[in-house]
Amino acid sequence: MFLVPKSRLTAEIVGSPAKPNTVEVDRLDPHIALERDFVLQKPNGDYFFLTNLPRETKVRHALKKARVTGKLDECYNAVVVDELQIEDSGGFRTVWTERAQYLEWSYFQGTGGLGPVVGNPPRPHRGKRL
Repeated sequence: MFLVPKSRLTAEIVGSPAKPNTVEVDRLDPHIALERDFVLQKPNGDYFFLTNLPRETKVRHALKKARVTGKLDECYNAVVVDELQIEDSGGFRTVWTERAQYLEWSYFQGTGGLGPVVGNPPRPHRGKRL
């Protein structure tokens, strides 16, 4: 597998390329729930699978313009995503990173050897109790 060190792609997150859309849909269309996976599709029709991005994140940002940073595998049209940014009125904003996903997972599974995951450890209670 040949991975390009770091790539940045900007395109739209859409449903599976195996069955192209013939009907115009919006983000609230119930048919989106039936899609098994979503891809990043460029205007020229080229598409890239977002292999490590959770499906619920893809659904939440379906049909939006996205910028993905990660390792591109040109052989399989796949990207191992490091960062997902979505375009809004002020430009692109980061909505998902692999590191944040890992920290969140570690928090709910225990610290996973990371020590304190977020912020400072809780301080002992001082003062009177309520």
